[in-house]
Amino acid sequence: MKKGSKITIKEVAAAARVSVTTVSCVLNGDKRYSQETVDKVWEAANQLYYTPCSVAKSFRNGKDSTKHNKSSIIMFITRIGSDTPMGDNYHQQRATLVQWLAQQRGLFTIPYLYCSKSVFKCPPLLDNLVDGAIVAMHNASVLETVRGKCPVVLIDTDYFSHLKVPQINANLPRGFAQMVQLLHQSGHRNIAFLYSTYVFEDFSPEMVKAEMMKNLLREYGFKLTAETDLAIDINRFNNDAALAEVTRTRIIPLIEEKKITCVLSVIDNYAEAVYRHLAAAGIKVPDDISLCSGFRIHLGDPENQITTMKYDWDNMIEGALDLLAETIENPDAPPQVRLVDMILHQGKTLKNLNG
Repeated sequence: MKKGSKITIKEVAAAARVSVTTVSCVLNGDKRYSQETVDKVWEAANQLYYTPCSVAKSFRNGKDSTKHNKSSIIMFITRIGSDTPMGDNYHQQRATLVQWLAQQRGLFTIPYLYCSKSVFKCPPLLDNLVDGAIVAMHNASVLETVRGKCPVVLIDTDYFSHLKVPQINANLPRGFAQMVQLLHQSGHRNIAFLYSTYVFEDFSPEMVKAEMMKNLLREYGFKLTAETDLAIDINRFNNDAALAEVTRTRIIPLIEEKKITCVLSVIDNYAEAVYRHLAAAGIKVPDDISLCSGFRIHLGDPENQITTMKYDWDNMIEGALDLLAETIENPDAPPQVRLVDMILHQGKTLKNLNG
């Protein structure tokens, strides 16, 4: 079915294999139906790019629904890595910052967090009540659903820069180059490089970043061997256990044999875990070994003062709001990809070997 064609509620009902009444009730928030039925209806509505009949809406609401009237409502849509956001400070803090910065512009934000298993269900978007959306950590089907309903800007999706969608991303190439240059200037030449090979939904954004950093390390004369190229399968289920194991079996022997002077991880979470496991083994950072990371995606400063490159979230979100406003005003303009420089957090874990 082509996007933009007139889809009727009967077609949604046929695709979901339920009655027209069931579709109408589910899309209007009726709670009497099972989760399986709700998911089937929303999945069919999303796949068909269904929009409720404007004439029927106008009779029910007493409004002219033939066109979108600006509401000053935007959405912030992001995928989370687990079935609940509880305890996930990163997504909560980022959504709060989006709401706060949007509010300063007179905009009101609906945060929408979903996990990979859930079906995208959003009545305000379906009913044409949203001016636009900022989307982070998306999957393809959700992006297509949202794009079919309102103007969209992607944020922090550098691995999808090929998509013809307006985007705001951190300037990772420049940030990574700054970190590698700092290592070089501090006298380090023999390092271990730690990253994950974990694949999520047939894609590994971390591997893209790892390859970018490896290329920069080669340019600056760093040599990685089979011993010092620490590629491991790290995911949210085995994170600490995997990092404890790699610290004990691979990193500590390299330190004891004086084969490395620094451990560089792609992301600061890994460096923070390695810091704790080294401390438990009596190894001091940075006296015995330096420790740093390519980037910190979380808001605020890192634990243990890890030397890293931080995302400038304030400027990234402000830039996304600017770009969304431009896209709403001129939806046919060629999509832009804008980059925001990262911030060097010097920390206290990188030793200067030059004295």
